[in-house]
Amino acid sequence: MMALFIGILAVVVVVQALFWILCAHQLDRQSGIFPKENLDVSLIICARNEADNLLNYLPCFLNQKGVNLEVIVVDDHSTDQSISILEELAINHPELRIIQMESKHHPGKKDALLKGILSAQHDIIILADADCYPASDRWAALMSAPLADGYCIVAGYSPILAEKTFVNSYSRYENVITALQYIGLGRLGWPYMGVGRNLAYHKKALEAVGYFKEHTDIAAGDDDLTVQSILAKKGCRSIYFQTDIHSFVNTKGIRDAGQYVAQKTRHYSVSSRYPATIQYMLAGIHFSWLMFYIWLAICVAMHLWIAGFFLLIVHFVIRWLGWIKIQKSLRQGFSIVDWVGFEILYPWITLILTIFGLLKKQKAWKSF
Repeated sequence: MMALFIGILAVVVVVQALFWILCAHQLDRQSGIFPKENLDVSLIICARNEADNLLNYLPCFLNQKGVNLEVIVVDDHSTDQSISILEELAINHPELRIIQMESKHHPGKKDALLKGILSAQHDIIILADADCYPASDRWAALMSAPLADGYCIVAGYSPILAEKTFVNSYSRYENVITALQYIGLGRLGWPYMGVGRNLAYHKKALEAVGYFKEHTDIAAGDDDLTVQSILAKKGCRSIYFQTDIHSFVNTKGIRDAGQYVAQKTRHYSVSSRYPATIQYMLAGIHFSWLMFYIWLAICVAMHLWIAGFFLLIVHFVIRWLGWIKIQKSLRQGFSIVDWVGFEILYPWITLILTIFGLLKKQKAWKSF
């Protein structure tokens, strides 16, 4: 019986090690696609009550180099000074177009996104959020180049800016794990999502799947479910994962725990619509992570101290070595104390939020 418990714990360690090592290795993989000069690109940003962010961050998008950029900001019923700030910026930036939403028919921001996409003059579409800013003035060129090389989707990475709060630190850690999964698994041949604040499409690829018609009944899904619709039609090789550090889009983190829970439950609520293969794979990753701690506790309860301690050390050494590579690739640093704490908390918090997400119907992307 003791051998059985130790054997199961060892299998769990191996499963987690394989996921960790294989996905971490994929983060540095580049295919040699370089920016193409003067591509015609439409950038779409949906905003609701983002006056301060538009004032501070929109100029970074407007000052991109190497592309013929059209910037469309879709104001989704703002009640602050967003419109006046946009109008002032447009005086010196003729490439900036302002669209105001007059009505709303579906939950989330899909109506605003669709309005912007249909208004875009160019086939290459890049999506970003108002509370973000690009890491460089070559961001748009880097995100659009793979589309000129035949890809239908470009999924970028968006690190969260560091602040000295627990919610911020944990959300940064969770954001890195999410990136490790969607970039790592995607490059291994199982793509399933991107992040909506740094994502690019061919407009014709969106049109071919009816834009967001397959999931207009829910607030989330404009990034992951839309990506899956296009992949189902075009094949898994139609997506490119852009991890050049100059292609990153930095974003402000959520400071309030309630807002974080609402955001994550909204995102997790769509996981039941993922393809079965992706559901099983993600469930296996998180279940094995959770089971490691459960079986470790069982070994300790059965006084299997030496075996349990040995596997615990092996588990954390492998993950820490992988984490060093992950931090370097994704430019996110954590102290070893924070990292160990989040390593233990993450599978439990994810389990709870996933259950909440699947049980609770989310309808709003921001409150009116």
